[in-house]
Amino acid sequence: MSDEAAVATTVEIAEDSWVHSQEGLDDVDKQTLSKYENQGDAIKASAHATRKFAEYDEKIKNSVNWPDEKTSVEDKTTFDGKVNAYRGVPDKVEDYELDRSGVPEGIEYDEEMEKLFRETSLETKADKATATKYYEMYNKLMLARHQAMEKVAKTNEQMLKDDPDFDFDKKLGKEGDKNVGTIKAGLIQLSKDLKLDYKDGEGNPQSHLIDDLEFVQKNGSVGNSAYLTKALDYLLTYRYTEGITVLGDVIQKTKTSNVAMSDDFYDNPEPGGE
Repeated sequence: MSDEAAVATTVEIAEDSWVHSQEGLDDVDKQTLSKYENQGDAIKASAHATRKFAEYDEKIKNSVNWPDEKTSVEDKTTFDGKVNAYRGVPDKVEDYELDRSGVPEGIEYDEEMEKLFRETSLETKADKATATKYYEMYNKLMLARHQAMEKVAKTNEQMLKDDPDFDFDKKLGKEGDKNVGTIKAGLIQLSKDLKLDYKDGEGNPQSHLIDDLEFVQKNGSVGNSAYLTKALDYLLTYRYTEGITVLGDVIQKTKTSNVAMSDDFYDNPEPGGE
């Protein structure tokens, strides 16, 4: 503001105004304070102004200055860090709190899935609460899927047990029995011939072929599909060459000499026929 403008906005101060008795005040100060009737009112106004200024200064400190194209990479990184901390995004994948208690006993826990879930959550800057919600929902969906598969497995297994022409214990083995049954034994032998066999962690013979046929991994059996089980039983019994199981027992003698899947396959006698 110019000196002329300042002079133009000045008001005449009364001769008996209290401001004249105050030492150290220049003309501008006297003009500012003269609107108060006395020194007490001026002090109150000053205290109020000081408090408001402090509040405003605090708001300025806590206000968000959003990054733009002029913001440096370092400042953007600092800004992102503060926002993520405010939202509850952890610094490490291990800091996500994922509760496994919803996974029923007897179902193998997927450690690789959890590892991928943690890594993806941190990569996408998911906060702890959001990650926990999605994890719980995933477990509920997987449990519902597992229960549906278990129901199908039990229904098909019961179909085989109720079939008078199908010796369930002999062909699929009794629960808890070391004998895996003729069908699985035959599949393991077939897997060896096709180089689809392997050993599990305890050195027991396993089969990638059986793994793919299992409807419920680890907790199921070939019996989960009744019709497929009967087809496998027929093929192994009548079309696969004589072999030795991993337990040292003869699998079965076939009806087709010693050539697996020979041309006689297309003659296709009825199951149990010659």
